[in-house]
Amino acid sequence: MCSSDLVIEKAMLYNNVPKKLSDEVSELIKLKLVSQSISRLERFAGCAYSYFLQYTLDLSERKIREIDSRNIGIIIHSAMEHMYRHVHDNMDNDWSLVTDDLRDEMVDRYVGDAFIQEYDNSVLEEDGRYAYLLDTLKRIGRRTAKVLCKISEDDALKPEYFEYHFSKEINAEDFSMTLKGVVDRGDVYYSPDERSLRLRIIDYKTGNHDFKISQL
Repeated sequence: MCSSDLVIEKAMLYNNVPKKLSDEVSELIKLKLVSQSISRLERFAGCAYSYFLQYTLDLSERKIREIDSRNIGIIIHSAMEHMYRHVHDNMDNDWSLVTDDLRDEMVDRYVGDAFIQEYDNSVLEEDGRYAYLLDTLKRIGRRTAKVLCKISEDDALKPEYFEYHFSKEINAEDFSMTLKGVVDRGDVYYSPDERSLRLRIIDYKTGNHDFKISQL
């Protein structure tokens, strides 16, 4: 029997039954479960196999230069963060000094900076879609900033924390896990007279997200 016949016979007799993972591999997977984030847990709840591919096998999608909703969210998020940081660090966190024109000017600048980080600057010259996208993102950014500022207009809470990283250890009967995450923004008000502290958590969302108070 020639080698090609052996290959064909082996293929015909092959039984595609998955083998049980070894103890060593199982332990390695378990180590990756020790630290989790909210987005990872949401991915697992939505599709365990997708979670396995991305966070256990560390597979990632092939990068293609295209307009993607994830890039748009990153750009708007970055612009809002830098605008609030600028006022906090350079204007004594006094939003009464921020006129509508100044706010729009900051948004345009920071959206432009974030856009260049996400996309190569040359794409603006190569593809008119990207120039149109940049103009659209600036308009979205201005509207978003206007609404956010309107919420805080008559409010004593002031932005104090940006990209705040938190970590919480959760212990079960036979397993422990560290839950990690990042808070986009935290607004704080402290009254020495009343000895009271108020905190507001801001999470920037650019997509179509349904908010359910029962999930908090």
